[in-house]
Parts: sequence; structure tokens; C-alpha cells
Amino acid sequence: MQPFRGVTRITEDNIEDLIPPRGQLLLIACLKQGDDKDLAIDALSQTARWFSRDVSVCFAGDDIVGYLMDRFHFSATPTYLLLRHGNVLATRSGRAKAEDLIGFVRCVSACGQASRDA
Repeated sequence: MQPFRGVTRITEDNIEDLIPPRGQLLLIACLKQGDDKDLAIDALSQTARWFSRDVSVCFAGDDIVGYLMDRFHFSATPTYLLLRHGNVLATRSGRAKAEDLIGFVRCVSACGQASRDA
């Protein structure tokens, strides 16, 4: 489990280990080839720095996105999942800048409500 600019890549070997303890939030970017991974990872890195240790941030590539689609019931990429205790609190679809992701996490955290973006 090696961080890449503050963001961990999800693999089959580490997926269960990435669920943070004590109810900490986990932001997962589900990306496929063609989703402009470099820009997405840059936005994720900025988001990880913004939240420091309060939110764990990771991304999934082509090798594991299909598994995550089945497990968390979404169909498009890029999709951002916000989880707590392994449960989806909210999803966000489409490309996102760091400001968008920070706002997404802050809004869900403040509202404390689950929401799904279509």
C-alpha cells in the first residue's frame, strides 16, 4: 500500500485494509482509462492535503473498478464514493476539481445525511 502524492491506489490485496478505523471517512475515486487520471489524482492529492488525517483518500484503476461497481452499485466513471464504516454515505459522478471534492466531503460531513448522485 504505497501512497502516490498522498493518495493510495486500491488493489485486490489492500482493499479491505483501506477501510479506516473509528468511523473516519474514506474518499474513493473510481477511474477508468480515459478518465484523465493525472488530473484526478492531482485533485485527490490536494483534497488529501486539505483534510490531512481526517479523511483517507484513494483511487481505483481499471483492474478493480468493476469489483467496486458491483459492490457499491454505480455504473459510470469517474465516480467518487464517500464511505464510513465501509458504507456509502454519498456518491458524486463526473470530473471534479479539488475544490469540488473538498466541498462534496464537507457538505456530506456537515449534513450527516446519505445522498446518491445519479
